[in-house]
Amino acid sequence: MRAFMSSVFLVALMSFSPSTALADCIATASIGAAIPSLEQFDTTIDGDSGYSIGGSLGMRFGDMIQCDTAELSYQSADQNDIFLGQYTSSALTIGTGIRLGMFGDGSKFHPYVSFGLGGSRDNFESGGLDVITEWGFEWNAGGGILFDVTDSVSVGARYRYRSNSFDEAFGVPISEVTIGVHNISFEIAFGG
Repeated sequence: MRAFMSSVFLVALMSFSPSTALADCIATASIGAAIPSLEQFDTTIDGDSGYSIGGSLGMRFGDMIQCDTAELSYQSADQNDIFLGQYTSSALTIGTGIRLGMFGDGSKFHPYVSFGLGGSRDNFESGGLDVITEWGFEWNAGGGILFDVTDSVSVGARYRYRSNSFDEAFGVPISEVTIGVHNISFEIAFGG
């Protein structure tokens, strides 16, 4: 995990260096719905919907590439499962991503696809007690559209599928747990 965090820091440092004078700084904030599912022992348990919030800092290079250099997000959902009973699942994710799209000045609409990597701290809580709290590797993919409100403010909608997994709990090896989350969010972007 330390190697991952070091690489995120180095990418962030390089992105905000003076050599990126041809790039525009971008900051985003988002809020939306999170619909999780948990997979273990070849069984998938679909969860109830919850919420997600997040933000990112990055750079936009030309008309087609936006790098979300540093991204932080949190999601939480109350679950009621026949096997596990009632519990809350939440995840704090730190990562980086890239958006490929049409960000030029020729239109007020800017569709894009996105991909990202990160580390996710997953927490399962039942009856006020942490049942499992572990870090895992996360990848995500999706797309969205932004609409220019002004020259420096855009609003839009975004969909992402996020997947992360871990294979130990409290330092003890377990059968791999994979958590998949569908995120649908409203987003506001500043800069560009």
